[in-house]
Amino acid sequence: MGSVVQYLTIESVRNRIRTDYILTFGGLAISQVAVALSGILIARFLGPAAKGDAAAMQWIPSTLAIAGALGLPQAAAFEISRDRISKEAVTLAAIWSSLLVGLVESALVLPFIPWLLALYDHSVVLATCLLVLIALPVQFVHAALLGAAQGMQRFAQYNLLSVVPFIGYLGAGIVLQLGNALSVPSLALSYTLAYLAATLAQLIVGRRRLVRHGKAVWTIARRLLRRGVTFFIPDLIRVLILKVDLLILIRMVASDRVGYYSVAVALSLIPNIVVAALEKVSFPKLAAQSRDLSMTLLVRQFRAAQPVLLIAVSVTALCSPLMIRVLYGAEFMPALAATVLLLVGKIAWGLGRIVDNGLRGVGSTAPGTYANATALCILIAGGIALTRLWGIRGMALAHVLSQLASLAFLVIFLWRSGEVACWKKLHGFRRGWPDDVMLVGDAPNSRDVEGSDMADLSPSWADQDVCR
Repeated sequence: MGSVVQYLTIESVRNRIRTDYILTFGGLAISQVAVALSGILIARFLGPAAKGDAAAMQWIPSTLAIAGALGLPQAAAFEISRDRISKEAVTLAAIWSSLLVGLVESALVLPFIPWLLALYDHSVVLATCLLVLIALPVQFVHAALLGAAQGMQRFAQYNLLSVVPFIGYLGAGIVLQLGNALSVPSLALSYTLAYLAATLAQLIVGRRRLVRHGKAVWTIARRLLRRGVTFFIPDLIRVLILKVDLLILIRMVASDRVGYYSVAVALSLIPNIVVAALEKVSFPKLAAQSRDLSMTLLVRQFRAAQPVLLIAVSVTALCSPLMIRVLYGAEFMPALAATVLLLVGKIAWGLGRIVDNGLRGVGSTAPGTYANATALCILIAGGIALTRLWGIRGMALAHVLSQLASLAFLVIFLWRSGEVACWKKLHGFRRGWPDDVMLVGDAPNSRDVEGSDMADLSPSWADQDVCR
């Protein structure tokens, strides 16, 4: 009877994880399509120069929205996954601390926007100020709500929250075009209203459940800030890696070249859906396991991602000429070479993200920090030098080199630290690969099977005969 119960428990957990992966992959795909269609809308109706203006306008708020949150969303997910504090209290603490941080950062960044965008029209500068002043604090609160939903493993809620702003932004862009009012400033207003509406709706729905924990909010907020700081530095470096290339190009090349590069970046983001889905679903589950089991499951995830990423990148690269010509127009074909180079770098970037995310799940942020810092230094130095030689293609090549260096650092760390007993464990192209696809889905949380024989699973359960 006990074996039957264990089997049913494992099957139930597997089914739930499959559903989580499908929901997360679908939500990310919808968000990515909405972002791509928004970019296509600008490129088709406003041209390459306006595409560059829009990319410059969104650079500052999008960078701060990820790096400037001080790791609070992931800290909220981590604390909720550990199941030691009231989930509603952690959520409310994350909301208020994120709002405070957003307001402070908006006030600090606002005076520097005219200098950063000195080469751009005043309308672009004013639109960026609007995004930083209003949309940025709202995005911080939105990210806190996403982190809480992730920690509770409510992935239906998580994915609904994540797609609504992008759908709203795209819908507003279509309405503006139909009314002959599409412009960079009007898009900034639409972006702000889309995030504001989505966040307010979620706060209204959860208000009654959250206000009961008001007395403990600031104590928990301090704990979240301390935990968030451990995630903040690697997050900051990672976002700088993703954003510093555009900043360098904004200062070094013409607006139309920035527009070409933004198209290349948009197409190179397609394989990110695979990596992001694995990250979002696995992080709270890894955080709930023992370190040994979490590391074993991380290696399985790393193996499974290799062929999936290779296939995703190859298909995207082969379809890139057609996608650029059909979606953006023939005038954007100069972006093709940079697109292919960025896609090659995405293989190393994705595998590095999986390792970094897994190490965070067990509380180790230092390896990812050092790896990302190495990549950032290579990207800045190589990006400036290679952009002078080959323009946007040189910047894309610098990206490839930086991500290869980062991945090499993380793999060597796993090997030298003894976390992985043999190199073959990291090899994803082998027989039995489909067994790795479920990844953490095979490992129920101790809370799911508390009191059963499954509560103390050993690493050997998840990693049999790997080194043979």
